[in-house]
Amino acid sequence: MSPEEGLVTEASQRLINDICAKYAGRTQFLGCNDVLIAKRESEKLRDVLKAFAAEKGLDGAEKDAFLKSAFEHLHALSKAGEPLSLETLVNAIWPQAPEELSGKLAAEELELSDGFVPDGRVIRALVSFKGKSKYWELKFDREGKTEGYIDYDPETNIITLRNVPEEFREMWMTEV
Repeated sequence: MSPEEGLVTEASQRLINDICAKYAGRTQFLGCNDVLIAKRESEKLRDVLKAFAAEKGLDGAEKDAFLKSAFEHLHALSKAGEPLSLETLVNAIWPQAPEELSGKLAAEELELSDGFVPDGRVIRALVSFKGKSKYWELKFDREGKTEGYIDYDPETNIITLRNVPEEFREMWMTEV
């Protein structure tokens, strides 16, 4: 059987062993089980945090601060490769009534686990918006909305960008 038919060469096997050794304890690299679990758990956590903010009626700046606090806590864990403690998260981001958020996170139907390393790409959605159409793509941080740099008019379905960087403005003026 040739390598093209599925045999792993000795050099390939050494590379696989090196990669597995590098990631030992952090993830089952070849099976990716831990990575997939962390992604799913991060998605559930992201969604419940957004729902909690809405349920609590947090307005623009309050909601942004709550979600930013959650993102910063989770991002630090993600960068360090540290597992999440839901209790620590709750106390850090909703200290005024931790039992309220704990109750949401402990909901039986959610089945949210403790101890996974948050997926940085998934939790980014706590502080940013991203969208695209056939002709454009747009990504911005919540802070841009709060600071008045980005506005959306639901009646006209128009997004307005303010304080466009000079480089972009020059490119636009040259091209259009």
